[in-house]
Parts: sequence; structure tokens; C-alpha cells
Amino acid sequence: MYYKKKNKHKHIVLFPSGFGLIELVVVLGLTALMVPSMLQFSFFVTKVMGEQQRKVEAAYLAEEGIEAVRTMRDSSWTDAIVPLSLATSYYPVLVGDSWTLNASDPGVLLGRYTLTITLDAVSRDASSNIVAPPAVGGMNDDGTRLVTSTITWNDEGTPSSFSVQAYVTDFLSN
Repeated sequence: MYYKKKNKHKHIVLFPSGFGLIELVVVLGLTALMVPSMLQFSFFVTKVMGEQQRKVEAAYLAEEGIEAVRTMRDSSWTDAIVPLSLATSYYPVLVGDSWTLNASDPGVLLGRYTLTITLDAVSRDASSNIVAPPAVGGMNDDGTRLVTSTITWNDEGTPSSFSVQAYVTDFLSN
């Protein structure tokens, strides 16, 4: 069915009736389908970005654990590193302006993370190359330690962890 309408030049134009209503129904139907999908996608992106942010924070904190041990090494290998038991979990704590490693957990960092440090023995072969794991016939190197900095946290109920390893040596002979 058509209806007549005069335009400003007094010409008669025929318009199909109901055409605007069909377009409106189609647009509303497409919107009803797209909006939930777009919301779900935005929630997914927000979740992934949060997970990535926590992983980046964990990496920085794990690296800070390595730097804490290096700072202790620089202050005194004999007093700060040698007395620590090997293969034991320690927790770095900033006391004043110097780092220490404590056997007791001081609590979570940034409301989420737990940072542990372990020191392990290092062995070398006859050519002074580091051998891992300590090989048969390898010589123990008392002036080198393998430091492992591990950060753990719960990521929306899922336990997560990140580790960094580095060798520290008594190159200052202190």
C-alpha cells in the first residue's frame, strides 16, 4: 500500500507504507544480538588485561628479589650471603635502607604477592664452567650462589607463580 505526499515543489511522491517500521525492527533485532556479544568481549578483554598486569607486577617483584640479594652481596658477602642456608626459602625485607633475608614470612606484597628467595650451591667442572645440576666430580664454588626469586599469587582463585634465576658471585671479595 502506498500513500501520497506532496513535496515542497508540489509534486506527488509515492512512499511505501510500513517501510520505516521494518527498518526499525531489523535495527532493534541486530542491536539485541550485538550488544550482549560486545559486553562479553569487553569483560573478556578487561579480565585478560588484569591478568597481564598481575604478571608484569610479578616479574618486577621477582627481579627486585634478585636485586635485593645483589645489594646484600655488595654490602658484605661474608656477613650477608655465607651464613644463609642453601635450598631454604627466605623472604626479603627492607630494614631501613638495607635488605635482609628472613626465614619468617613478613606477609603479602601489594595485597596479593608472596616473594621467596632460595640460594643454591654452584659446582664447576675442571675448566671452571658452571655445571648444573652439580655433576659428579664437579668442584663446589663457595664464591658463587644460584639465586632463585619466586613470586606466587592467586589469580582469581588460580594459583600462579613466576621465577627468575641469577648467579651472584663474591667478586668484591668482601
